Amino acid sequence: MPTSTIIFASQENCRQRLAQRISDLQLFDQLYFCTTPKELNRLVKNTSADLICCELETTGAELPHWADLVRKGFCRVLCFTTDKSIIRLRLPVGSSYVDDKANKNTLTEVVQSLLASPLLSPPPVISGINEQIAAEHKVYSRFYFDTFLGKELSRSRLTGRPVSLLLLEPQLAQRQRNDEQLLEPFLVRVTRVIKSQIRSSDLLCRYQRQRFAILLPETPRERSGELLERILASLRASFPEQRIPWTTAIVNPTPSDPENSHSMMQHAITQLERSQPRH
Repeated sequence: MPTSTIIFASQENCRQRLAQRISDLQLFDQLYFCTTPKELNRLVKNTSADLICCELETTGAELPHWADLVRKGFCRVLCFTTDKSIIRLRLPVGSSYVDDKANKNTLTEVVQSLLASPLLSPPPVISGINEQIAAEHKVYSRFYFDTFLGKELSRSRLTGRPVSLLLLEPQLAQRQRNDEQLLEPFLVRVTRVIKSQIRSSDLLCRYQRQRFAILLPETPRERSGELLERILASLRASFPEQRIPWTTAIVNPTPSDPENSHSMMQHAITQLERSQPRH
């Protein structure tokens, strides 16, 4: 399965050092590089990177730039540090601190262990907040979604019961895509519309910045197609002032298909990107 990692450091020499150490492990097919928290947020939300590799560049009185991403369940982190005593952020399952002097064998074992560990860190239950924010916090992170996709495929293969995967993505004008003040409220509204149409057992995820994925256990193709039509109808009714085109994809693996959630998702993404937009 292809894997990738984000190398995050503000200093060029630090990025080069991290990139060399990670490349030497020969575990990743692609490296992404970023220097600022803004770039890091964009890469985490818009790519399928498996890990953030960084060094602890903050003092004991501060939290790292990636702290919010970790707490929200967006990513795994491998953080190199020379002084664990100053660490104040407890990482979730699927992330780790490692001594800066760790040798190649130790580092390989740590990284392999991280990649094998699902990041079970869905957004926490939050009370006392407005309805829009509550709706957004009920959408699962990509890593949490990937974990359940793999488990559901295994269960489907063992039992022969159907499972479906839906992808939806709005084709927005460039101004809407680039303006966070326009985009985020729109995506929250979309989230609420989709959640009003799916069951409590279905899993909704913002898989990338504006790409939605829905996992439908016990759902054959005809029912997933009907659900997709209901969702699109609700979206059209919810945004009568706009004629927003949507690209969509439905994937329904059979028990005889290879048990590989990554391949299934890549197949769905390819189908989505080749689909004709629907108004």
